[in-house]
Amino acid sequence: MKRLTSKRHAMWLAGLVLAFALALLAPGRQALADVRDDVPSVLVIDSCLGDYDLCTLHWVGEEPEVVAEGDHTMLVTSTDPAWWSDGGGTGDAPATFVLGTSAAGASVSADDIVWALDQIRASGAEPRTFVVAMGLTGLPLRQYAEGLAGTSQTSRADLVGMAFCGTPHGGCSALATYADLPIWDQVLSTVGITRDDLTPGSAYLQELDGGTFPAVCKTLLVGGEVGDLGFGMTDGLFVAADLALDPAVSDQVQRVQVNATASQQVNLTGAWSRFTSEIDYPDRVVDSALVERLSAIAGYGISAEVQQQVREFYEAWFGEGTPVTHNSTALLFDLSGSMLNPIDASRDKLAAGKEAAKEYLRAMQAVSELPQSAPMDVSVIGFAEAASTVATGYDKAACDAVQAMDAYGETDIGLALDRAMAYLDKAPTCADRHVLLLSDGASTQGQTEEQMLSGSVAQAKAAGIAIDTIGFGDIGESDAGFLKRVSEATGGTYYLAQDTYALKVNFLTSYYSSLGLQLTDEEVSDGAPATVSVGSVDEHVTALEAGVVSKRDVPQVRLLRDGEALDEGLYSVQEEYGLVTVQIVDPQKGDYELELSGDTGALHVFAVRQPGIAKVWHGTEAKQDMGLYLVIGASVALVAAIGIVVARTMRKGSANASGTKAIGGTRR
Repeated sequence: MKRLTSKRHAMWLAGLVLAFALALLAPGRQALADVRDDVPSVLVIDSCLGDYDLCTLHWVGEEPEVVAEGDHTMLVTSTDPAWWSDGGGTGDAPATFVLGTSAAGASVSADDIVWALDQIRASGAEPRTFVVAMGLTGLPLRQYAEGLAGTSQTSRADLVGMAFCGTPHGGCSALATYADLPIWDQVLSTVGITRDDLTPGSAYLQELDGGTFPAVCKTLLVGGEVGDLGFGMTDGLFVAADLALDPAVSDQVQRVQVNATASQQVNLTGAWSRFTSEIDYPDRVVDSALVERLSAIAGYGISAEVQQQVREFYEAWFGEGTPVTHNSTALLFDLSGSMLNPIDASRDKLAAGKEAAKEYLRAMQAVSELPQSAPMDVSVIGFAEAASTVATGYDKAACDAVQAMDAYGETDIGLALDRAMAYLDKAPTCADRHVLLLSDGASTQGQTEEQMLSGSVAQAKAAGIAIDTIGFGDIGESDAGFLKRVSEATGGTYYLAQDTYALKVNFLTSYYSSLGLQLTDEEVSDGAPATVSVGSVDEHVTALEAGVVSKRDVPQVRLLRDGEALDEGLYSVQEEYGLVTVQIVDPQKGDYELELSGDTGALHVFAVRQPGIAKVWHGTEAKQDMGLYLVIGASVALVAAIGIVVARTMRKGSANASGTKAIGGTRR
């Protein structure tokens, strides 16, 4: 009885010490009532070196809930993720999950990461995810991100960004000199690779460097360059050069340095102690004092500084919402006989529709040419008495196919909607999917309106597919009531176009608004001063694109920055099918405007900014005094030891009391 009481007192005291230490090491933490569901989820992958409980404690908190368990994996979450406030965040945190292995000796693979991402989607959290990898777990993450694993990331489009904390992208420089370091096999086993794989220049690493990250993926490299053990500035396992990522893999990379080591993941003191003897290892001796210092500094997985850097990076790129990772569109074009009726003095509806559709495809092509643009696909589906695919894609061949369309017969909108749903069903899992339906009249055969609303329209709503509709012609001709019901049911927009110019504007409004990047959508009336703002550029903007459509002549265009005309060699202006596109890549900071002139009549201007990381990496040097390392390191080491005991005891007690706690979704 006395022994049990002593244990309880010890645990109570340990808890107080842990709380006090955490309060010293981290910014004031506030209780968060909930997590945000309008931003990407966060997945942290543990290094699996025996500190899963500690990593879980620092990233999701003291009361993690088990989302799912696999054969050798476990995924946990919390509605109050600790890393957000510990890293200095305010307000609601993003949904956060930690993946680790639940079986001794198990390794984390690309398939396990896919499994975790599937569980996140099944839980009801935002499926597009920012993944934080500790140490070597960044290598299987790269396999998935680059499409080198069994499951293709491009078929899922679920990565918005990644943070690699101490990941040796270039291999391990110390392997050759310290091949007999006793921890290599332990470290390598966490991801199931060999020493040969981690040797700089290996076939394994060359394969990784031959791939590329998704264009929209923003990447953070966190390195801990804190001491020279005799083979370069190192965190105890890897040197600075080992942590560098080949620029060919991604130009969307930011690099930061922190005071973190492999400590708490491996026993650095025990591993390096043999090499502190000048007698036994005269050619490769290491500094014993530095070994002790490095061993005491917080590991990547539990460092408040790492959490802060990850949080700042996350807020910079994803704090305002989840970016589009793939855009998939079905363009439904009415080819019934009534489209041969005149709409303007000089053209019929079919000719006007072709012009608008080609401008739509040209706008897609222009945006696709921007650096870091999300992949996109489109299918043009013509429908009358039957529905068929006219073109797939947005190149000249697709535009030529649109130009060759002909009109005939009756109208069957139901067939077109069914075909659109079949096409979009093949889109990547996390793609933003859209339908744009142009019709100049009611459906005259096939399904009734109620059948369409309860069938393909309801299917679109359930799948989160917005259907924009355009009624072409007089409001009575285009069956505005039904088209409005379709758009309202799916979260789309209804437009009425009564002339060619309005139709072009409606097409482009539907397209640009689907990108999630729209900055300018402005109508300029005939005779008004034609200088239009297309937005401000800061360090987070890597490209600016504008599209201009006019009622009469194609305008002459000049790009201005801060009121001054730019050299024409700094930007491009193209005109095709009547759409003028203006692009500038890597623009300087400033306020940009378009100056438009000519006998244009009314004008409509659209503009988008492409967010991106500057190609020059940003870094913060770790310049703290090494004496401070001893104080902080000793505190963290104490916290680590106590944290493991406390966390494991809490989990064991919770499991004994109520069994494993599972959730079906993240509380909003």
